[in-house]
Amino acid sequence: MQNCTTILGIIDMRQRGISYDDCRSRYKVGCSTITLIMNRFKESGRNLDSLRQMQQPPGYCPRGQGICIMNVEE
Repeated sequence: MQNCTTILGIIDMRQRGISYDDCRSRYKVGCSTITLIMNRFKESGRNLDSLRQMQQPPGYCPRGQGICIMNVEE
């Protein structure tokens, strides 16, 4: 499972056209995790700003609520 900061960071980097390799290096995740995060982001129909507004305080990200609809396990 990835934390909210990682999820938002990956989405931001990919939307800015930053490569999978750079995202992998920055957040220490695999390509399949990045792909899953981006697929779930697209399926959610939300934009990045709305996800950022939903973000809970650091360390608080219960499964199934808010941004956590995008939790992934690798």
